[in-house]
Amino acid sequence: MSKSENRCNHRACNKQTPYSPPLSSEDISKLFKCGCCKTTKYCSKACQKEDWLYHKHKCCPPDTLRFAQHVVDGYTIEDIQNSIDQASPGDIIILNNDESYGVTSPEGGPASTLVINKPLKLWGKKFSELNCNLEIKSSGQDESNDSIVVVDIIINGQINITSNNYKSITLCEVNVNCPANANGDAVEIGECKGKCLILNCEVFGGSDGVFIATDGVHLKLTEINNAQSRGIFSRRDFLLEDCTIAGCGAYGIKGTAGWREKGKNNDIQPGPWSSFGGASASYQSYGGW
Repeated sequence: MSKSENRCNHRACNKQTPYSPPLSSEDISKLFKCGCCKTTKYCSKACQKEDWLYHKHKCCPPDTLRFAQHVVDGYTIEDIQNSIDQASPGDIIILNNDESYGVTSPEGGPASTLVINKPLKLWGKKFSELNCNLEIKSSGQDESNDSIVVVDIIINGQINITSNNYKSITLCEVNVNCPANANGDAVEIGECKGKCLILNCEVFGGSDGVFIATDGVHLKLTEINNAQSRGIFSRRDFLLEDCTIAGCGAYGIKGTAGWREKGKNNDIQPGPWSSFGGASASYQSYGGW
């Protein structure tokens, strides 16, 4: 059993961190498994409850046959694409830990694009690293009851979610590092019929950090940094919860339809524009900032 399997899975638990004192044999024996997936461990019901926000996106019963697991170890982006192409709707593509997939172009940007065009789950392991762009697009079929989930992955490139009819698309604990020489936004979200959840992600760079052109987008516990222009530019109403936007070239958010805030910890870089596109009263009063 690895050391990571001998700790509580809840990231905020002092028994989880690899830098904390090793658990005793008695403590290890008291760890219990998630009742659904039978693998993830916790030291208490409280930790399990708090971690469910994240774990539910990487949890499935081991005897659920429709979740065929394609384990990818040391493969290229093309190999991962082949696994996606061969997978059936509802399958899980699993990337091994501490692996870097794909190469960069001579200019330093991603050399390829990974395409997800069917309802499935792509799971990394804190964090598998993909040197490519990621495109999530329509399957061309009835997608109204289908979902796509991407978890625990570093994307050294850009993410483009094109128009689709999926029930939901979730990016959970995905880090997006947009190359400095890239054209366009770090994360671009086109017209989605269902919900789009950006949970505990980090977005770095891009012309805009996140561009939103659809309703139903919820950013939660997400950090957006160092976009060339705006952290978020949105043409639709969206929900922001416990997020941080900082270090962007112009301002934190420009939303032509406004936005709603939830939680107590939104920390948004100020700027010269109101949510409806015009110069804000405070900007005019104080001569800008």
